[in-house]
Amino acid sequence: MAQATPATLERLQLALESTDGTAVQPTNRLLGMTVTLEPDIPVVEVEEDGSKAAVDTIIGKEETGGTYNGKAAGFNELAYVLSSLLCSPVVSAASGGVTAKQHEFLPSQSDPDAYKTFTAGLGSSAHASRVSGLTFNDLKIELTRQAISLSGKLLARKLLDGLRVQNVWITGSPTGGTFTLSYGGQTSAGIAYNAAAAAVKSALEALTTVGAGNVNVLGPLGGPWSIELAGTLANTTATAITANGATLTGGTSPGVSVGYCLDGITPTRIAFVPLPPKAISVKMGTALNNMAALSNVLSVSLQVGSRRQGIYYLNASESYDDTVELHGKPTAQIVVPKSGSTDAYLNNLRAGDLLYFEVTVTGPTADGTATYSFQWTMPCSVSKQSRGDTDNLKTYAYDLVSLYDGPASSTALGGFLRVRINSMLQAVA
Repeated sequence: MAQATPATLERLQLALESTDGTAVQPTNRLLGMTVTLEPDIPVVEVEEDGSKAAVDTIIGKEETGGTYNGKAAGFNELAYVLSSLLCSPVVSAASGGVTAKQHEFLPSQSDPDAYKTFTAGLGSSAHASRVSGLTFNDLKIELTRQAISLSGKLLARKLLDGLRVQNVWITGSPTGGTFTLSYGGQTSAGIAYNAAAAAVKSALEALTTVGAGNVNVLGPLGGPWSIELAGTLANTTATAITANGATLTGGTSPGVSVGYCLDGITPTRIAFVPLPPKAISVKMGTALNNMAALSNVLSVSLQVGSRRQGIYYLNASESYDDTVELHGKPTAQIVVPKSGSTDAYLNNLRAGDLLYFEVTVTGPTADGTATYSFQWTMPCSVSKQSRGDTDNLKTYAYDLVSLYDGPASSTALGGFLRVRINSMLQAVA
């Protein structure tokens, strides 16, 4: 394993968890998004009365923060983000499509929302890190004539860096035989070429340098297997696992390799289809079914505030045990030239009118007659006007805050935000 990671080679892979915080192998690669992961470890300095310097430190339970960015927002990336940020989507056939799907997000006004969490790996073959329980925790989408970008913050459990998670995988397609793994100077008994994760775990735990309960292993029959140092090894200095495949048989030059948490996994590449800035429609009106196109919008910003916060119980766990849902109020801002027609929004502000605001971005053909599309529909009111200069124009910026418009009907959304995405993505997985 190398010791330096070229920034240009770092990649993000993730996969849907069946249980929040229970790790799975990150098998899907998002191509249109960059991510940073930052450990948040609380440190309290212990000071003695009459002393200048602290004499000790107390380390608390940790979580992982970070950011995500897409200089060009993608339809599929947004489906992943919103399924974690807002709620699990309702997936149906896209109108006019053959296999194209519509993902509809309609967060509840009064009940907790079901949402998706992910295990994510970030890095390369030179170095990588893994987190579980990852959620996309807020969102900002900027729509301008040059590009449509997205950004936001992340929340996840403890960061497992470098050798904390190591992957083992078989090469050369053997049809029989065994391999061994070594850790801390001890070597395991033979492990079958097509072993289950539980068998790999047992072989490692039989080593006195590992011990029972000190590794977690996951992966399919025959690997690749992901080995996490846990228990008493969780906070010790990690060392590399080594492997020997000399007794593997069949195939072509069979062997066994060891690497970081992304190595040995052949990822599923999630197609990157960017939202085109030349196909944006902005509408507003006093009725859901009778909004008028706004022809003079210079830019739009769509935002969702923080949606999750970790809950820490008094126990032996090293990170948070659960999350609590926050309001994460959706908002929007439109920037328009200063003119008589745009003065009307100031009247809406003074009157406190219920308005409907909708942004639609149409992309290329998906299949059949269905197209890729993104649509943000929000009952709202105008909450603020500010004035400035944009592209040498005097402009107004109007802030819009979401409102609940009552039970669903032919004239009401039945919520405070609805987002629909049409794409070839069959499911967020």
